Amino acid sequence: MKDYNIDDGNKIHLFISENASSSKPLPNQNILWDHLRKYLKKDYAEDDVEKIIEQFKSNLHLNVNDLNLDEIEKIAKFQLNQT
Repeated sequence: MKDYNIDDGNKIHLFISENASSSKPLPNQNILWDHLRKYLKKDYAEDDVEKIIEQFKSNLHLNVNDLNLDEIEKIAKFQLNQT
């Protein structure tokens, strides 16, 4: 951080433009949706399953976009402590 004259304890706000994000799914990303689809098919019709999954994806995207760096850091530390 010294290269950028940022002192310890300062917050950095990161903004990513829509153009910079990739629309390609990550290799294992479909695993979550496949598991969710399989689970939901037990109780819902196929059309309803797809609507639920699309709404879930939308809500997840909104929630992730609202995370600030402190929250991301807390999640990262929590995940590191789980291993």
